[in-house]
Amino acid sequence: MPIHNRDWYQERSSSGSSYGGRRANATPTCTRILIVTIAVYVAQIVISDGRVSYVTQWLAVTPDTITHVQVWRLLTYAFCHSPLELFHIVFNMWFLWMFGRRIELKYGSREFLLFYLVAALCASVLYCLLHSVFDQVRPMVGASGSVMAVVILFAMLYPRERILLFFLIPIEVRWIALLFVIQDLYPVLRMLGSTGMNDGVAHAAHVGGLAFGFCYWLYKWRLEYHWQWLTGWLRMKRHGRKVQPRRRVANAPEAPASKPTLAGVAQKKLTGAFDEEIDRILEKVATKGVESLNERERALLESASERYETEE
Repeated sequence: MPIHNRDWYQERSSSGSSYGGRRANATPTCTRILIVTIAVYVAQIVISDGRVSYVTQWLAVTPDTITHVQVWRLLTYAFCHSPLELFHIVFNMWFLWMFGRRIELKYGSREFLLFYLVAALCASVLYCLLHSVFDQVRPMVGASGSVMAVVILFAMLYPRERILLFFLIPIEVRWIALLFVIQDLYPVLRMLGSTGMNDGVAHAAHVGGLAFGFCYWLYKWRLEYHWQWLTGWLRMKRHGRKVQPRRRVANAPEAPASKPTLAGVAQKKLTGAFDEEIDRILEKVATKGVESLNERERALLESASERYETEE
C-alpha cells in the first residue's frame, strides 16, 4: 500500500497559499468526485423528458428508501443535484475543491474517499429517519451532507485559516463553519419541536454531515483501518471456506499416505502459529478497535490480507 494512503502520512510541507502550488494529480479523489458529479449532473439534464429527470428518479434518496430496500440511493443521491438550481452544484463543488484537497493531502486519497462516502451515508440516514418520523416524503439530492463534513473537519484542523468569501471578504474558516451549524441546526430543532420549517433545504442531511465530520475529528477516526479489517476478514472467511476438505467419493480408492517430511511438518506448524496470531489480532480489533493495534500487529494483519488474497 502506498505510504500516502496511510493515516500516519503527514501533509507535505509547502510554502505560499494553501490552495496553490499543488500538483493536479496530488488530490485524485477530489478531482474524480468533481468529474463524476458534473457528469451525473449533465446526465440528469440530458436523460429527461423535459419535466422529469430519469437519472434523478433512479438515484435520489427518499425517506422510504430503506423500507423499499433501495439502499444504493443512500449514497448515489450525493452525486446528483437539482437541474433547476445551478448554484447548488457550483457551491458544493467549489467548497469541495477549496477544502477537500487539503484534507486529502493530509489523510490520503483512500481515507478521504471513505470519509466523503460515509459522510454522505450519515447525512442520508439522518434525513430518512427524521423525515419518516414527521411523514415528509420528499426526494433529496446533493453533495451538501458530505461537503458540510469536509468544511467542519477543515475548520477543526485549521480554524484560523482565511479564505475570501465570495472572492471579496476575508474570513476565518471557523466562522463559516459556525454559520453553517447555526443555519442548519436551528431548522432541525424546530422540526423536532413539531413547528416545522419547510424551506426546501435538507437541513437534517446537513446536520448529519456536520456531526460526522466533527466526530471524525474529535475521536480521531481512521476509516481506512476499519475498511482494511473488514475486507481482510471477508477474504479470510472466503479462504476458510475454500480450504475446507472435500467429501470423499464412496468406494473411491484411497491414495497411499505419503510420509511427512521434516520441512512439511515445520511449515505446517509455522502456518498454524501464524493463523492463531491473526485470530488473536482480529479478536483484539473486535473488542478494542483497530486503534489498539501496534505496528507489528498492523503489519501482520496486512500481510495476512495479502497472503489470503494471493492464495484465492
